[in-house]
Amino acid sequence: AYSFFFAKKNGYTLTEEELRERPGLIKAFFKAFWAITMPVVILGGIYGGVFTATEASAVAVFYGILVSLIYREITFKSFVNAVIDAVYDTAIILLIMGSSAILGWVLVVLQLPQTLAASLLGLTQNPYAILLLILALYLVVGCFIGTSPAIVLIVPILLPAIKALHIDLVFFGVFTVFALGIGLITPPVGTDLFVVSSISNLRFEDVVRAVVPLIIIYTLLCVLFIFVPGLITWLPSLVTV
Repeated sequence: AYSFFFAKKNGYTLTEEELRERPGLIKAFFKAFWAITMPVVILGGIYGGVFTATEASAVAVFYGILVSLIYREITFKSFVNAVIDAVYDTAIILLIMGSSAILGWVLVVLQLPQTLAASLLGLTQNPYAILLLILALYLVVGCFIGTSPAIVLIVPILLPAIKALHIDLVFFGVFTVFALGIGLITPPVGTDLFVVSSISNLRFEDVVRAVVPLIIIYTLLCVLFIFVPGLITWLPSLVTV
């Protein structure tokens, strides 16, 4: 809904000439067939046990090269330029991730995540209040530590209290990943912000300004999940083991 509103507000619509030149749905589908097959190959390979999620990135690269050859829209020069751009963008991201890892190490040594988590759990036994406090903790921690390290650091500390409060573990898992994921677009160490800034050649400040409404929306969604957990649990509950 926000994407639709944003597009309408900024006039991101096709002109009449562009509408006339648009290919038909069937024609467009077959033209883009090899490109839109990539998610099928990647997800199918991961869930089929053919390769891991990490190996899927390499598979995606080789598949992308293959598709570019099929479409004949790449030359050797453009391929070399793409490799150079990829190395440049990757170097920036790895530098940020390395700095984030150092910060994460400092926080671990100081035991700040553990201290914060223990303090939160000592304030109240109300499940809704606990989850709201955990959300606040996730939003703060997610600004400085990556999602995976944050899960390893914090979840084992919170899990006994979550079980004692009889909070659904599937709900808590999805809620945790979603809430910590907001940190990927939250400054100052929002990795995705630097990725977008690098690819789009936009200033970091401009990218941050653009994602502020999304950060608010995602945070409100997390609050909604807390008070309406069925939004997360209803689909898994339909699966019988």
